[in-house]
Amino acid sequence: TEERMNLFFNWMAENKFEGNTKLGMLPFLQAINCLSGRAPDASILNGDVMNLDEIIPQTVGNGMLSCSLDMCRIELYYIFNKYEEAGEILSTAKDVTKVRPGHF
Repeated sequence: TEERMNLFFNWMAENKFEGNTKLGMLPFLQAINCLSGRAPDASILNGDVMNLDEIIPQTVGNGMLSCSLDMCRIELYYIFNKYEEAGEILSTAKDVTKVRPGHF
């Protein structure tokens, strides 16, 4: 529900998630917003939490952010039947097992 989403976002703000931890969570939080109808286009990671064009440059040198961003984008495209777009990302996505061995 909207109330639970607001509680979650307030909890995130109160616990002062910062740096790479906060940055790494943004794609997942925006995906939640997309799936709950809080984004202009639910299939694209743009909205109140993050803007795709602004976060992509921050993926340079941050393999986990790049993998998280790719995973969320692929999932949204797949859910909304945009298989070609998902395939394009998948064809250039980093291998998360090499970016962070042992994490998954």
